[in-house]
Amino acid sequence: MKQNWHLPKHSSPDAEKLSGIFNVSKKIIEIMHNRGVSTFEDIDSYLFPRLSSMHSPFLLEGIFPAVDRIRKAISGKEKIGIFADSDLDGLTSLTILYNLFKKFSIEIFYRFPLNDEAYGLSRNIIQEFINADITLLITVDSGIRDIDEIACIREKNIDVIITDHHEPDELLPDAVIVNPKKHTCQYPFKHLAGVGVAFKVGYAVLLSYLPSFNKSFLLVTTENEKYYTSKILNYTPGPVEETSVFEDVVKIAEGLNDGDYVLYHEESLYKKMMQQTRSSINYLSLWDLFPVAMQDGAQNTPDRLEKLFSRSAIKDTIYHRKIDRLKILFQEAQVLNSPRVLEFIQFSLALVSIGSIADVMPLTGENRVLSHYGLKFLGKTEHTGLACLVTDDAVTSKTIGWDIAPLLNTPGRFGKAQLTADFFLEDDTSIVLEIIKSIKKLNEDRKNLVSNIQSNIERDISEGKIHVSHNMVHIEYSEIPDGLAGLIANRISDLLKKPVIVTVFPAKDGMVKGSGRSINNFNMLEIVEKHAELFDRLGGHSQAFGFTIKEENLGKAIDNIMESIKTTPVIESNIAIDAELSIKDVSSYFIKSLSVLEPYGKGNEDPVFITRNVRINSFSRFGQSGNHGKYGIEGNGGLTAIGWGQADKMVDYFNKTGGVDLVYTLEVNKFRGNLYPRMVIVDMDVSA
Repeated sequence: MKQNWHLPKHSSPDAEKLSGIFNVSKKIIEIMHNRGVSTFEDIDSYLFPRLSSMHSPFLLEGIFPAVDRIRKAISGKEKIGIFADSDLDGLTSLTILYNLFKKFSIEIFYRFPLNDEAYGLSRNIIQEFINADITLLITVDSGIRDIDEIACIREKNIDVIITDHHEPDELLPDAVIVNPKKHTCQYPFKHLAGVGVAFKVGYAVLLSYLPSFNKSFLLVTTENEKYYTSKILNYTPGPVEETSVFEDVVKIAEGLNDGDYVLYHEESLYKKMMQQTRSSINYLSLWDLFPVAMQDGAQNTPDRLEKLFSRSAIKDTIYHRKIDRLKILFQEAQVLNSPRVLEFIQFSLALVSIGSIADVMPLTGENRVLSHYGLKFLGKTEHTGLACLVTDDAVTSKTIGWDIAPLLNTPGRFGKAQLTADFFLEDDTSIVLEIIKSIKKLNEDRKNLVSNIQSNIERDISEGKIHVSHNMVHIEYSEIPDGLAGLIANRISDLLKKPVIVTVFPAKDGMVKGSGRSINNFNMLEIVEKHAELFDRLGGHSQAFGFTIKEENLGKAIDNIMESIKTTPVIESNIAIDAELSIKDVSSYFIKSLSVLEPYGKGNEDPVFITRNVRINSFSRFGQSGNHGKYGIEGNGGLTAIGWGQADKMVDYFNKTGGVDLVYTLEVNKFRGNLYPRMVIVDMDVSA
């Protein structure tokens, strides 16, 4: 077995028990355990995400002043400017806020970088906003490092709200900032995409119009001769208080502000508390909060609470205390109670899933919840453009990552992001269909161009014209449009398993643009930021960033980065294996059972398996250049294994005697109307 193959060291001690509770196979329990998902609550949240699992937007630093300023603009019918990045994360962010403000009949002027304009705000774009007579500028997926530009617009008494998710610098712009990566922000999840942050802002604005905004709800219940309370404010539950003394509950209720609510579900407890608390405290039955659809025939039945728990899949085997089950139930009801808010969630999360997956955000934690529901809503979306593009209800993260994102990102790569913006903002179906046709033509051009550039770079690497150092590769190329630099860097990084920086020539006005991509969890941006003084613009994420630099500074910057990387540990490309399977374990049924682990993406990749001593009975090449390979596998009728771009390697192993250890992911291949299990080879080795 190869040294860079890493198998799980420990198995779940409760696999049998957990398998029964959650009604999934032990193998799936093992996979989750090896990915750090092992407690009852974590497994429940992972397998069965709830909309109420979203963190309250009011936990974001800056959200209250942002909501106040937006509400002021809405009530005063001010003209709002929105500045977005030109990639999918930015344009989906723009779409969410644009559609929200349209419902309030607010005039909007929006802008994003076009043609060869650099990332971020510029003085020219700022002047356009000033000329448009806006009174409030909101940036989406951008702005956190545009200090001078924002200072310029603030001089014109234009207020600025920055919604961003990129790494901030020590010095921050003069604006209201909503960014979970801000160092002082205590938001529980740091890895929202830009569109995730924009959604949170829009969501908070709508929630602020509900009667429950800024009101505390004291949830009270009894169990085993004890009283339990938990205060919930702005969709954030507080700790549970437990007592045997009724007067303690009264004291907690008396601590509420006038206009706050006591939430009850037990009539006897309600009557008892009413007699001993002041009249300015409101009492609200939990049953009045639940939409009829949630109750579904359970009204006025003795066991209606248990029926609601059951219908909402809130199990007492996982959440042992009634108060904990009630908190989840109440939060679900809050999400579902306002048709206006629910409509916004359904519309927006489809866009959030696209922007998050396109921007390669980790599909863990809250992003898993947002993407899970986003994919669900995307299959039934009423968005004009997406409804034309997505024709299958069963949308997966691969649908976005392989089809939708590359297609819709293409115009921006050629400086034509207006095409993608029109796709998202246009309501006329006939116009949208023409836009899609234009984007598809551009996408074909992009594929051909990228393929040619990649082939030329690979040839130059093999001929020694491009130096491949121990830990990093720098590529200077004149044939790469700067919108494709990141894509090329990503392709070459995947090929060489090293961080790559691509710079685009010739320089324009003495300035060179470039993009960097990293591998595994290596924080390349942190290395580059050590030399930030050499760059005119620098920003992005730990593993994907862009920059603008004076041509005269480029050589020194690259040399300094190379030198810095020399002092870091060698970056290994390890393969984490989730579980070992026998050949007979591999079936279409098993593959289908893995769907509970979706959506797949960064941080929650397709499960990787190993099968030892595999016997291969056939090999064939396929693809235009014959560089892809397919094995026929003994011991499981119809099972095949394919290797994308691995035909030469596969034929070598096929010609060896004995078995082969295969490391692979799994998929179902549809052929002539039938479904067959198929291995997708990640790596292989001669069996010991």
